[in-house]
Amino acid sequence: MRIWEVFPRLAEAVRKSHEEAGLYGHHDWLHAFRVGDAAYRIGGDEYGEIPFIGTFAGAAGLCHNADRILQKKLNVGRREVPKEEIVRLIETWLYQTDFCHPARPGKDDLYFTEKVSNIVKAVLGHDGRNSPDDDQILICLMDADRVVNCRPELIMRSAQYYHDLPTVDPIHYDEDPDANYRNPKTVLKDIIMSSLEWAEEGTPVSVRTKLAKKLINDPSIGAPFFRKYLELLKLSLEGEGLRPWPFEISPMPPENK
Repeated sequence: MRIWEVFPRLAEAVRKSHEEAGLYGHHDWLHAFRVGDAAYRIGGDEYGEIPFIGTFAGAAGLCHNADRILQKKLNVGRREVPKEEIVRLIETWLYQTDFCHPARPGKDDLYFTEKVSNIVKAVLGHDGRNSPDDDQILICLMDADRVVNCRPELIMRSAQYYHDLPTVDPIHYDEDPDANYRNPKTVLKDIIMSSLEWAEEGTPVSVRTKLAKKLINDPSIGAPFFRKYLELLKLSLEGEGLRPWPFEISPMPPENK
């Protein structure tokens, strides 16, 4: 089964919230569905002996765009979205749908309700750095989000999200020491930095589960694709005589130097 078949009413509620907010860009409902489904698979593969971890992680994945939806509705920066509003939206989805009220009630109903707080915690923390204190649901959600993000459409999604940044720094490319996750300075840096750090063992944001490691290192559509993309970009600029950069003046706007 797919996660939207496990929880069809939850999936429908999440999709409807995206559409009502007009959120169709880099974090649309399809992204939420994909992350939820990946988390469901990753959890089942990694923690199959622990009941429902994949199921809970999949539900968290469906809900993980809550802050993006509220950002769009409130017209504020993502970090300005009140935490209590995020929690309220996630709990509304879970408590009012088939996550807590399945079509065929059974002995596990109460257990699912008790896990709402774990799912909320996972959604709130899924874009942070890895920690030894992360529970299984959070690990699966983090890995799923990184795997789904590390696909070829990341190029388009990063360009949507950072549409006001330069595309490439033809002096530093992906090696500007002052660029970071919160301030990548160029679209290219965001793409390459994210995809390769997710796939590399032992980084603060690397995937940790067996299936996620396999998926993110897929030679056709995972991290190797982005290594090849960077190589081809550099070759194309070399062919134009623009690598190394031939001018004395920097091509970057002053605030991005």
